Order: sequence, then C-alpha cells, then structure tokens
Amino acid sequence: MKSRKWLPLDRNPGVVPIMLPSSLKNVFSPVLQNLLDLLCDLIGPAYLVGGVLRDVLQNNFLSNDLNLIVPLSLAECQRRLHQGGFTDVVMGNRPNSLLLPLRRHENPKTVEIATYRHRPGVSPTVEEDLFHRDITVNAMAYKWPDGPLVDPFGGLQDLYQNRIRLVNGEQTLVEDPLRALRFFRFLLQLGANPAPQDLLLCQEMQLGSVSGDRVRAELDQVFSLDLEEASSRSWINLLFSSRLGSGILPELYLLRHRVVSDEKQPYSIWDFVFNALWSLDWPEREEEISLLDFRWALLLHALGWKEVALPEESVPGPYPTQEQLFTSETTASLVLERLRFSKRRARRIMTLIAQQNVPLTIGERFMRRLINQGLPLESLLRFQKARLTALALVRPGFHKPARIAEDYRRALVRCQASRRASSRFSPHDLALSGGDLLNMVRLPPGPWLGKLQGWLVDWISQDPGRNKKEPLENQVRMWIANKAPF
Repeated sequence: MKSRKWLPLDRNPGVVPIMLPSSLKNVFSPVLQNLLDLLCDLIGPAYLVGGVLRDVLQNNFLSNDLNLIVPLSLAECQRRLHQGGFTDVVMGNRPNSLLLPLRRHENPKTVEIATYRHRPGVSPTVEEDLFHRDITVNAMAYKWPDGPLVDPFGGLQDLYQNRIRLVNGEQTLVEDPLRALRFFRFLLQLGANPAPQDLLLCQEMQLGSVSGDRVRAELDQVFSLDLEEASSRSWINLLFSSRLGSGILPELYLLRHRVVSDEKQPYSIWDFVFNALWSLDWPEREEEISLLDFRWALLLHALGWKEVALPEESVPGPYPTQEQLFTSETTASLVLERLRFSKRRARRIMTLIAQQNVPLTIGERFMRRLINQGLPLESLLRFQKARLTALALVRPGFHKPARIAEDYRRALVRCQASRRASSRFSPHDLALSGGDLLNMVRLPPGPWLGKLQGWLVDWISQDPGRNKKEPLENQVRMWIANKAPF
C-alpha cells in the first residue's frame, strides 16, 4: 500500500477534523481493484467493512481478510459467483457468510462475503447491519468503488481519537457476550483507550452461554498479539482479574490469593505466573512449540499450586512438589478440554507443563534421555528460563537475570551438541551390512572393514539421504579403486 498521510495533525480532544481521499479505491493495488470491481458487478452493491476498512483509513498494511457485505441472499451470491467463474467459494465460519480464497502471497488472502444482518420486522439495510456490530470502529461501511462512507455511530471519529466504544452499550453485549472479550482484544490490537462505561460493562460480563471453542479462538487472537508494552500487560492483568476473566479461567483467578511462603519476602503465585508470561522471549528460530502455545502453558502451569513453601536457597527453583505438579497437570488438562483445544495443541502445552521441573543445569545423562524420548528439550529450557526470570522479578536477590540468561545459553549449546551426537550414524545404521561389504571387497575380515564402515558413516552423516544401497555401493567401488584397503 502506498504511504499516504490522511490523518490530521491536530489530535486535541473534541471535534477532530476528518480528511478522506476523494476515493479509497486508489489505495488498493490494481489486482484488488479489478477483483472488487468484478465482485461488485456480480453481487453488488458491495460495501467494505471491518478490519480492511480500518486498515485503509489508518493507512496500515492490509490484514489477511477482506470483508464485504451485500444485500443478496447467500444462495443467490453463491449462484452468481459460480456463474462468474468463482467456483472455489465456500461457506464461511459465520452462518451468513461465504469465503472466497485468493491465490496470492500478499494480503489479503481471503474475501469474506456476508449478507446484511437485521432484526425481525426491520428491513435489511447497510445501517441496520452496522447496528449489529460490536464496536464503533468496526461499524463503518464504504460503498465500492467511490463511496460514500456510511458511519452512523461515529466510528471514524473514534478511530482518529484512538477510542474503543460499543455500538449500542449493554445491548451489544447481550446480543453476543463474547464481544466483551473482543473489546479487550481490540484495546490490545489497536493500542486504544476504552470508553469508561463500556469497559465496566465488559469487565462484568459473563460468558457462560458461549461455547468453549469460541472463547479459545478469541483468546488465541489475544495471545498472538505483541504484549511487550506495559499498557498491553495491564489490560491482560485487568481482563483476568475481572468478573469476565474469572468466569473464563476461574482456576487462574484463584491464584490471586495464593502465596509462596517466605519470611523475607512472600510473593504471589499470580504475580509469578504473569511475570513468567512477560519474561518469555520471542523465538529466535523455528521451534516445535509456537509462541502462542508457550504463552498458554505459562498461563496454566501453576493452576494447581496451593500455598507453597519456598525452595532451599541452593535449589534453582521454583519447583512444585510432585503432588502440586500432578494437580497442576490435571487442572490444566481440564481447562484445555473445556476450551476445546485440539489434541495436538493440548499435547504440546501439556508437555511443557508436565516437564516444568527440567533445570537449566541439566546433566548430560538426563539431557540425552529427554532427547531420546523425543521431547522438545530446547523448548523446555526456554520455558524454564521464563519461569526463573519471573522468580527473579518477584523475589529480587534469589536469582540474577544475567546468570539465568547465561545458564540458558550454556544449556542450549550443550543440548544442541548432545542432539548432534545422538543423531550420528553408526555402522549398524548403514544400508549395506558387513556381509555386503565383504562380498563387494572380496577380502577376509580384518581392520579394513571397520575403517571402511567408519568412512561410509562419515559420508552419510553429511547427508542422511545418501544412506541407500546404490549410493553406498558406488562409494565402496570408489574406495576400492583408490586402493584404500591396502
């Protein structure tokens, strides 16, 4: 997207002078313009709504999805799209939507086409559809290609004043209670300020009627955001401290009143858990466990802890007892089941929780055993680094963050060396047996056989794909031709 400055410099509270280009159409690439023109001819009039419209108005890069609303029925939209050559259109995630995948590398990657939402007895119009949206900055629509911008709830003003406000107050939440959680997500995503009354309404909302998979999907979006800013962390803390958060994760809310006993400086398990969450580094390389699932594991790993005694000074803890660890595993597993995590994701998260006692000063034998079990040891070490750093924050003097970082670096180096050593081939792994080699070389058994096998092992270690009968036979012939046996 071309760089344009449409926002006024004057950001004083009050009425903000809003400036729009003559047409938003020129912001889109020619490819997208042609696509939207074609869709408008087939199923129009079509209106841009949602994230793509916010992106354009804020001069941001386009997100993954491009959202349109149209007055036609879904069946009629699908019929016309098929006639127009869009045969890969499918039903969307929402009941009133279709999804058109785009075969392109850059964003957007999909077009969501939805019909107007409306109340019984009320005519379906653009304004009526916007009335059923969650926050005002999402309750705007732009008629493709040249406008106008439909903004019945002052969303553009809120967007430029960096404010998050519900479209219709409490009634917006009654229509879909999950919007209370979405309110917090947009505070984080847009770095905005909430309307105070709407924030209070969202804090007090309960999601008992919302399915676990919808709650989990929304929280996944929350935990996929950049949470580096202090304001973002404050909103997360407020979310789970509120009635809304206590209903979503009551097991986590109970940690607010649990402490680790320490005559010098008792500390809250709640503070420890959230500091562990904030201490998690962004991955430096591709890992088996994603940052999102790391965050879930750190949020859930101490759910079963009661008031616990402080570890001995010499122990690089905190390490829960076996009973506490068992309770944490059981409780976390129930939460993952309630929120309908996939079996694969739940298994990855539970691996971190179950192995949370792995120390940064891990011994070589224990390290090799974990590697041989197929456990993601590098991820376990990073998980432990976050926990120890959190302990240093809630109990200064017990650990030095610099020492923790150095222990982690050393453990990672040793782990990678151990993994390379454990992955080395031996003569028994060769696709040619000792008998095969004897038949090819036609010499009596002797020291030459071990030398040949060692040479072949070194060769296939450079590329495991070489460990096949034909390539190995060619190497043996080369070995013989060079008179290596003699």
